[in-house]
Amino acid sequence: MSADLSRVRFDPLRDHSGIGSLQGRVWLDADFNEQVAITDRRVRAQMVDLAPTPSIVSRLTPDAFKITEAGGVISIGAGRLYVDGLLAENHGLLTKTDLEPILAEPNGNAAIAYTQQPYRRDVTDAPTTGGQHLFYLVAWQRELDHLNTPDLVEPAIGVETTTRNQTAWQVRVLPNVGTGLTCDSTIAKWAELTAPSSARLTTGTDDSDPPSGPCEVPPSKGYRGPENQLYRVELHSATEFKWSRDNATITSAVDKSISTSRLRLTALGRDELLSIKSGDWVEVLDDRLELDHTPGEMRKVTVEEGNVILLDSPLPADLANSTHHLRVRKWDSGPIPIPASGKAFLLELGVTVTFTFAATGKPRPGDHWVFAARVADASVEKLTAAPPRGTHLHYAKLALLTIGGPVTDCRPDWPSTGESCGCEICVSPGDSLQEAIETLKKHNGGTITLCPGVYELEDVVKIDGARSIRIRGVGAATVLKAPNGVLSVTRSRDVVLENFAVSTRGDMPAVVFGSANRNCVADALRVTHEWEQGSCLGLSGVQQLLTIRNCLFTGFAGLTAQTHLDDKGLLTAGLSIQDNFFSCTGRGIDLGIDHNGVVEHTGLTSVAGNQFTACEDAGIVMTGLVPQDVAGVDGTLNIDRNMLEVTGAGIVTGGRASISGNTVVGASRVQGKHGIALQAAPPDTPDGVAMVLGNRIAGMGGTGIVVSAQLSSLLIKHNIVRKCGGGVLVQPAALSGRVSVDNNHVLDLSAGSSSLPFPGRLSDRFADRLRAEVAGQPSFREATADEPTLHFGSAAAMRASARVNPGITALSAAAIPTSATTAPASAASAASAAGGVGLAAGARSRVSAVLSEHLAASLVDRPYIQAAMLMGIAVIGVQSALISGNTIDGVAASDTGGNGYGILVASCVEARISGNMVSRIGSANSGGTSVGIGCAFWQSTMSVTDNTVRGETEEGLRAAWTPMLLMGVQRASFQLFRSAATTAGTWTFAGDSAYLMAQVTADAELTRNTLQGGGQEPAINVTVTGDVHLTGNRGSHPSETDREVARINAATAIAQGNRLSGGHPSLSITARSAAVAVGNITSGGIQINGHEVARDALNPIG
Repeated sequence: MSADLSRVRFDPLRDHSGIGSLQGRVWLDADFNEQVAITDRRVRAQMVDLAPTPSIVSRLTPDAFKITEAGGVISIGAGRLYVDGLLAENHGLLTKTDLEPILAEPNGNAAIAYTQQPYRRDVTDAPTTGGQHLFYLVAWQRELDHLNTPDLVEPAIGVETTTRNQTAWQVRVLPNVGTGLTCDSTIAKWAELTAPSSARLTTGTDDSDPPSGPCEVPPSKGYRGPENQLYRVELHSATEFKWSRDNATITSAVDKSISTSRLRLTALGRDELLSIKSGDWVEVLDDRLELDHTPGEMRKVTVEEGNVILLDSPLPADLANSTHHLRVRKWDSGPIPIPASGKAFLLELGVTVTFTFAATGKPRPGDHWVFAARVADASVEKLTAAPPRGTHLHYAKLALLTIGGPVTDCRPDWPSTGESCGCEICVSPGDSLQEAIETLKKHNGGTITLCPGVYELEDVVKIDGARSIRIRGVGAATVLKAPNGVLSVTRSRDVVLENFAVSTRGDMPAVVFGSANRNCVADALRVTHEWEQGSCLGLSGVQQLLTIRNCLFTGFAGLTAQTHLDDKGLLTAGLSIQDNFFSCTGRGIDLGIDHNGVVEHTGLTSVAGNQFTACEDAGIVMTGLVPQDVAGVDGTLNIDRNMLEVTGAGIVTGGRASISGNTVVGASRVQGKHGIALQAAPPDTPDGVAMVLGNRIAGMGGTGIVVSAQLSSLLIKHNIVRKCGGGVLVQPAALSGRVSVDNNHVLDLSAGSSSLPFPGRLSDRFADRLRAEVAGQPSFREATADEPTLHFGSAAAMRASARVNPGITALSAAAIPTSATTAPASAASAASAAGGVGLAAGARSRVSAVLSEHLAASLVDRPYIQAAMLMGIAVIGVQSALISGNTIDGVAASDTGGNGYGILVASCVEARISGNMVSRIGSANSGGTSVGIGCAFWQSTMSVTDNTVRGETEEGLRAAWTPMLLMGVQRASFQLFRSAATTAGTWTFAGDSAYLMAQVTADAELTRNTLQGGGQEPAINVTVTGDVHLTGNRGSHPSETDREVARINAATAIAQGNRLSGGHPSLSITARSAAVAVGNITSGGIQINGHEVARDALNPIG
């Protein structure tokens, strides 16, 4: 290197493997460059040690440096070839659109002409006749600096800061080396060409050199110079050398050739000391001379004004007028004859060099050595018969060519195509992949390397009963095509399919993992299925520890359960689907229940880091069974960190899943397409445990999160739902366990589809069928106002609903129509026994065609709501619900005629609603009915605490707006709900879902809530059969209304410490047993059972 260096430390004999930096110390250029050299040697050594020959053609670019001849034009193939560990790369003819897919970089595939090489100038040695001619490759490491590569200089700094090492190469020719030769023939010219340099150098000191000036150190042993130096000694020719005390780093570009003997430089140097002066020796050279390993022209100079130098003799005209980075380099001597071998030559200041020569080879111009001299210890770096530090040329034979005749390819072919290298077989298009698989099966495994190309297969390639087989390609350049299915893996272990493309168009999946496999992998596959309903990758049978990663699936469906194959269903254990991309028109992943067999997942099933686009039906469907606590077998389904931008539903699972960190975006708002849905499981399935955590859902036409699965425990936390047709809906198939919905953000919901659709009157959907199918059914009677208790269901009662009344049938999810007939056999049978049609037994009950005439008559003419109800968070039919810390902002706030609920809890045993922020529910101009927090038909106690509910950003009169509505009585038309008592039990109807109930008394606690009313409905409206505690609440109405702020109807009531503004009275209590109001401050007074409470110190007006 002729760069500005302090020294060159790297010595391969010291076996250094790396550089360690110390804190607070100076970081030297020598240390950094040594690390680069260590790494370079390590990589090169590994290449030559692992390969059987010094030169290797990359299997990914089999035509690399392939010599061809046509019509007298010689061409060089594009690609990569390793020469003694150096990577020589011919990038070929490039266009703007050329892209190499594996390294993801521009690269051309077309060969280049011999005369158009990137590292040769003015090529004139291409043979036109005769032969044989030996074409060979020579490669070396070339130093780039600011003179031959000006763009290395950062314009913001303006000076050079680094250099680059470049692997340069040239294809050259030895003409007419003989006739009848082969690549292994001994060629005298080749041996002479490739012999290493014979020159050797030894450094030393001469203690007898007297000082020549006052600044020179007096005579002593060692180096006597006043400055630290890095000496460079370089052969100018086979008989001459030159030297520099600063590694020949004083250089300058030629700005203009005034004449052949007068040059104007861009600069004379860095400063007064490190610059070119009159009487100095310079070497004039350009890229052409450098790349040809030819020394430049040595001249003495006289410096003139304006950075002009006058040479002591003219330059050759072609050099003086060169356009190839013409430049000058200062030396501290002119060409000096090489002394006799072994004779020391004094450079200066006690520094000596001694040349010797090895028995073989010859000296080469450009051979150079560098060594450091230091003032502190008067040392000169010791070299002893050292070979040149550079430039080292590396050679490889390419071809023997006779013009107009045959070409003998001398490039190494390893491993030979179609031959085995121990346990590896290389296969090319046209070879039999099936035969290669059968060969490796006989050897108990191995690797099949698929060379680039399109493999047109007539039938499915079958990997059956195999062990430890790997089939790998080179990415998109390797394509396997077959008319109906491409690959099938059955009864195998440790099979890996990696890095190739697969395409088919029939009704079979492109790739199938079937029967019984263990520890198989599909990695970096590009799978395309051209049939409009085709599946890219299918699973059936038993799959243990199957991994599918880094794949691209394009077609109708990406990954599906093929349970009809062998009639064995699908059982997975430890399934991993990670970091894939699904571009599918139907479903991305579909491992759900179907007609043909059971789908079950044991162990840890992971669907993580995948991306989905389009998917008009759904992105992820994982409704297969996940067993728990069954015969010691347990399963876990994790769906994490996936990105879905889909037209259909996002994520659909059963009741045992952990769904976290996913992003689900609706590409278009399609009705009924939910973001995340947990569906009901088949009958006799244990209650699940589910977590829906930290997901982001936006733009879905359906509800953001829907849970209809029967669960013992459910957590819905830290999710963000925006701009969907609903927020969070929990309405299990039957009375379920404990539900926590906390710290979610539900924002800007608007009508697209409702999570609970209740359009029109009940008669519109059921009246005709109710009247037609009443024969032999139990009689019904409508609940009356005289009955003080409500009927709510226990878990046992809920599960018995289908047996009590055959008219209650099964339904899987609100989004799936009742006309669907895709239930598995077990579910369809259960639904048939119940007297109706359904998708999966065990789902929440739906009213069918069989109810009594009396019930029909009592309900037919009673309207429910006239438009869909939009809900932020709704929990219906669970034992225990905790809804806390949520932010609900913007539910039907911009919809015309929209009906909205911020939070709804109904048909629960007990619930706590606390710490929620509810705002912008419905719209003042919508004409719809809106409720901030609504509770209906609960058992035990409903606790509503520390919530803030605001309907509008600005206060004002607003119709049909109730911030807090609690209905715990029997006879009620509570927006979505009606109740009826029958001889078969008491039922609550929510649209077309029904709940069998038991007799309970409902209590309510309302504490520390802040409520903003609309003036036309009470801000707090509570009707219960039990007790009400109203404590520490703040409620307000616009000043221009007389409607009470709080209305309480209960058996007993306690109102304490409330602040109510607006209305006359502000608080109205109807108590069947007893009531007390104390410590309240109101603006309009308090009434209990129609009598005004004294406005005294205990309940002042203010």
